[in-house]
Amino acid sequence: MLRSQKGKESFDTLKRGVSLVALLGLLFGVLSGASVVSTNLYRSHGLDNLAIAVFAHALNATFLKIILVGLPIALLLYFLHRVVRRSFRALTAILSAAALLVLISRYGLWSNGLGGETETGRLVSLIMTRFILVLISFGIGRLVYDGFTLLHSLVRIVPFRAIIVTLFLLGAANSADYINHTKNFPRGPNVILITIDAIRPDHLGTYGYSRPVTPNIDRLAREGILFSHSYTVSPRETQAISSILTGRYPRAMGVQALWDQLGAEEVTMAELLRDRGYGTGAFASLLPPVGDSGFRQGFDHWETANRFQADRVTGAAIDWISERNKRPFHAWLHYSDPSMPYRSATGSAEFDYGPTRGCLVFGHTMLDSAVVDRALQLYDEEIRFVDRQIGRLISFLEETDRLHNSLILLAGTTGESFGDHDYRFDHGEYLYDSGIQVPFILSAANLPKRIIESQVRTIDLFPTMIDVLHFDPLQDLQGKSLLGVIERPETHDDRVLYAESGESLTPRFNSGRPVATVHGKLRAIRTGEWKLIVTPGGGDRTFELYNMLEDPAESLNVWQEESGVSQELQNRLDSWLKETPAPPWNGGPPPDWVLDNRLPVIPEALPETSP
Repeated sequence: MLRSQKGKESFDTLKRGVSLVALLGLLFGVLSGASVVSTNLYRSHGLDNLAIAVFAHALNATFLKIILVGLPIALLLYFLHRVVRRSFRALTAILSAAALLVLISRYGLWSNGLGGETETGRLVSLIMTRFILVLISFGIGRLVYDGFTLLHSLVRIVPFRAIIVTLFLLGAANSADYINHTKNFPRGPNVILITIDAIRPDHLGTYGYSRPVTPNIDRLAREGILFSHSYTVSPRETQAISSILTGRYPRAMGVQALWDQLGAEEVTMAELLRDRGYGTGAFASLLPPVGDSGFRQGFDHWETANRFQADRVTGAAIDWISERNKRPFHAWLHYSDPSMPYRSATGSAEFDYGPTRGCLVFGHTMLDSAVVDRALQLYDEEIRFVDRQIGRLISFLEETDRLHNSLILLAGTTGESFGDHDYRFDHGEYLYDSGIQVPFILSAANLPKRIIESQVRTIDLFPTMIDVLHFDPLQDLQGKSLLGVIERPETHDDRVLYAESGESLTPRFNSGRPVATVHGKLRAIRTGEWKLIVTPGGGDRTFELYNMLEDPAESLNVWQEESGVSQELQNRLDSWLKETPAPPWNGGPPPDWVLDNRLPVIPEALPETSP
């Protein structure tokens, strides 16, 4: 046979091989996508958009993997066909057998004999096992060759081959969706994280509030997923934000006080997205002493200030997003406006603690009902101001055609107490629901409109984002993705919440906090039905148990009456503390601002006090 004819025949074999690889990639890709969609019951739960996105991602991932493995094999076979054409069939069978033997060895079958009581018997059985496996591998290799020969015959048909090559090109282009998660080929939805300090869910319309305070947040909830029972793992900003950004408990990260720093070894949401090619920008109002608290890691652009009001936060974010045209972006907007002091939008009115913060916070100073009502009105004005700025952001995303391609995550960092358990206009010291229940909303075009009644935690936000974006899961995350809850809410139980309070900033007024240091944290476990709060103090601990279904106000402590439930929850809380050890705390004593600024000297003659 002439050399040119041999070369043409070998090249035809290469083309058929490439077409065959494309065919197998598409075939297994379709099967993989269908399997994922079927297993997770997306269609049966009305998640059609998500089903399409997951199907495409699984198809692309499988297709790309087969192409990356198959093309080098096709080139190797082309080389062998040209060099040793007469032995091509035998070599193909040998290579197939070798590949099977590698797989057998990898799964430990190669080193396992058939058994035997003596050393000689075990050796003989091992030799027999290997001999049998070699024969089986060569037999399968021969079948593989014959099967590929049959497929080669199919792809000889010119129109069919043209279709396969076309599909190969389309699939290769579409596989950019799979490799989008690398920094070299960034592609995917924008990720916008909105966090708000001191925001109670029961002051939002979507949670049932009667005043029209939050029309824009309510819209996000209507067009997305509302988690109606969501809780923060700590009612202090530093700890709460740390857990949202990392998906880990604050105690596990050593973030145990308001003035602690998030360690550089922790992987944040911004770091993960930046590594996937996203542009990252933060626009935050972080009250002292929080500062950046290590939150800056992962952000290309960082813009923050004390009392950076909501309009400035949103304006800075819009300016930065306007310049993002080629790459997907991750923007974090953090609003602190609802935190004390409460101000009107114009700044003409303000409600602050006054000169005796501790007396006011812990109910030792009586307030006229009109003063309390005015404080609540100003608090609502703060929330309304933040809501307007969120509406401004949403309008901008719509006008610039970015909203449809954005995943929006909105979560409160802490709640706010308005007199519950004689604790007023503050958060952080206690673990009652007024301080730890927060809003949580997730919105994206390919996700359903749904209300989730199950109990969830803000620590679940980061792993949920990872799941929605189809990223590979991270190690050491302590939160769990909520995608399964979204897909099949009726089949999922409440997530158990473990929470720790912040340090006591006013210990001299707080009789409920006998240990004033960071080691005196209150701890709680909350299920859907029960909550156990444990208060440290000296050598003893005090316990509060509440039936949250029958007593949502947490007014009746049934710790003694429900001793069985109390003991079970106490054991579970103690087990969690052992399984989540806190690193040694090196924060030292509270900084000067705690004593000088937050604990002013109290006059000897106090205003009228409660008994």
